[in-house]
Amino acid sequence: MNLQRRAWEILKKELGSHHPRTIAALNNVAALNVNQNRLEEAEEDLQRVVEEGERAWGPEHPAQATALNNLAEVYGRHHRYAQAEPLYLRSAQIMERALGPQHPLVATVLFNLAESYRLTKRNRLAEPLYLQALEIREKVLGPNHPSVANCLSGYVSLLRQEKRKAEASRLETRVKEIRAVQAARNPQSQAVDWRELKNH
Repeated sequence: MNLQRRAWEILKKELGSHHPRTIAALNNVAALNVNQNRLEEAEEDLQRVVEEGERAWGPEHPAQATALNNLAEVYGRHHRYAQAEPLYLRSAQIMERALGPQHPLVATVLFNLAESYRLTKRNRLAEPLYLQALEIREKVLGPNHPSVANCLSGYVSLLRQEKRKAEASRLETRVKEIRAVQAARNPQSQAVDWRELKNH
């Protein structure tokens, strides 16, 4: 049994399975399972988190938005994009109302939804979301933040699909420049396509 699941078991015993801290601990278990590609376990846990969280946190709490986003991510990895879409949309709505439209976590959900649209060839829907997420991240995190590079990288993939080669090449250069800056600041770091919400 991993440490996250052990912590959840302890909290479940001490506080009960419906307590917000217990549910948050289960979300952490699920996030670890996603990162380790144990998607069936993650899906089962996240469905429980979403159901229990609705009652424990309330339907408009950012923690509920986190759970919805994480479950959508699991659906996406199974190519079940039709199931993922409404969860992303709901998550984005909750985040915007609770945290404000310029919060980095709003950008994360918008980026995830854009990726889902791009992977299902709905680029008209994906492009404005990429741009919105990029605008938030540049404004709040700064133009050389790794999350900006990740967002640009996804947008470049869309531009390549659309045969917009000149735009894609220009942005690819910027991605490389951002990652070079990050590598110079921390030689041991790697710029990877991470999703902030999984760790919340």
